[in-house]
Amino acid sequence: MNDLIYALATPVGGAIAVVRLSGTGAKKLLYTVFTGRGAPREMAYGRIVNEAGEPLDQVMAAFFPAPRSYTGEDMAELYLHTTVRRVLALLGRHARGARPGEFTERAFLNGKLDLAQAEAVMDLINAGAERSANSALAQLTGRLSERIAAVEAQLLDALSGLEAAIDYPEELEDDVTSALPGVLAAAEAELAALIGA
Repeated sequence: MNDLIYALATPVGGAIAVVRLSGTGAKKLLYTVFTGRGAPREMAYGRIVNEAGEPLDQVMAAFFPAPRSYTGEDMAELYLHTTVRRVLALLGRHARGARPGEFTERAFLNGKLDLAQAEAVMDLINAGAERSANSALAQLTGRLSERIAAVEAQLLDALSGLEAAIDYPEELEDDVTSALPGVLAAAEAELAALIGA
């Protein structure tokens, strides 16, 4: 799954285009086509050159070593001006074009995002209104996962109390069964609030 992929990460037509690489060989390919050098996770200035060494553009680039990257793999980003098609063609001779959502899929598979956060990336991209974008951002930051985990912890705690009561009925305490309706009602209310958000 960590074969080398590339994709344009910004809309076409902007002043700067960002192209991403991810997977095995990202560093090697970056420094094959990019003349600049910099420390990991720092921007470096240089030129993009083709196989013949001819310059295509003056750009900025950064390398992000695994596992501290968005995908959890070796990753690089190129910040281009006007040569997007030529640079994509150059990269295409050395790597595979990424499928839509593949960078986020890899981030999920490598444990960099949970499922709710991965879904939030798509929701954020497709958000047509500010409220939708704000909801997706909250989900992306992990707040949704935290709230779900809190409900899960409450239910597991109640379940463990019930299991203990079944296993040891002679030691059953009244608060185990009397608290159960309140715990279930609170969990149901929280889940309803999450669905309505």
